[in-house]
Amino acid sequence: MSEGVRGGERSGPWRTLVTAGATLGVLGFVVWKVEPGPIVDAIRGADFLLVLAGALVAILFHTVQSAELLRCMLKGFAHELAFRHALAATGGNMAIKAALPAGTGELVRIVYLSRVCGAPAAHSTAAVLSILWCKLFWLQAIALAGWIARPGRDSLLGAALAAGILVCTGLPAWAILRGRTLSRGRERSGAWGRLMAAIARAAADARPGWLAIGILHCLLSVVAEIGVFVLVLAAAGGPVDALAIAALLPIAIIGAKVPLTILGVGTREVLVVMLLASTAPDHVLAGAAMLFSAVEYVVPALVGAALTWGFVSRLTGSGPRAR
Repeated sequence: MSEGVRGGERSGPWRTLVTAGATLGVLGFVVWKVEPGPIVDAIRGADFLLVLAGALVAILFHTVQSAELLRCMLKGFAHELAFRHALAATGGNMAIKAALPAGTGELVRIVYLSRVCGAPAAHSTAAVLSILWCKLFWLQAIALAGWIARPGRDSLLGAALAAGILVCTGLPAWAILRGRTLSRGRERSGAWGRLMAAIARAAADARPGWLAIGILHCLLSVVAEIGVFVLVLAAAGGPVDALAIAALLPIAIIGAKVPLTILGVGTREVLVVMLLASTAPDHVLAGAAMLFSAVEYVVPALVGAALTWGFVSRLTGSGPRAR
């Protein structure tokens, strides 16, 4: 395993302790600010069937659909991967992503794809980064569409979303062009330069048709995540303002990706209460956000824990390799 991964393992426990403390602190702030009693009542009184439906959607999309998404993206970068191996690389890594902070779980998945599944490092890196990029793009695009359709628009928010989409769109093109320059040996390159050169090499083998299918899978994944929030908000008794959710929830989801807390728990609740304050009472929003964090992130991670042993054993060489 690379030195970067070993370094991440050494610092992992301290980072986990820090993020765990931050998670408890932010959640404590939410409970203190909104008051715990009404939040607990909103959660306890939630419609069980709607919460269960949200959990089933989340599990399905974090396992089966995510595996197909990974398979399509890898195929888009000219590497064939059987669905069962894509499912192992996705489901087995869910609990690891939950336990390791700051994107370390995605790095572990790249190593798994390269070492166990035989995917070239450049292609597995490009596939995983493309998935992250596409989801970020679609979250911003949905937010911008919701902002356009919603009355009483905040011009600053619209400008920020448009700028984000422009940056998100231009970044891959810049990385590929920069990587091509570096791969020709015209300049010295550090770790980031080597990464861009790897992306450029993978892009040279790209299959646009399969990448387009992967991009559509990313859209479906993002829509499902928003749909889960709609289900738990309705379960908690909150009114569903579709335009407000489309315009503002993606911002909360993006903000919760910042590695301050475990799985974004706490950060997500604060952002949901702040951004959607005009659509429902604070205690309902806080309760729905907590249910959303549990159903969309914690439950799939617990389900994935059943596959983690096989994932780790193959990664460390003590289990059978993918064939």
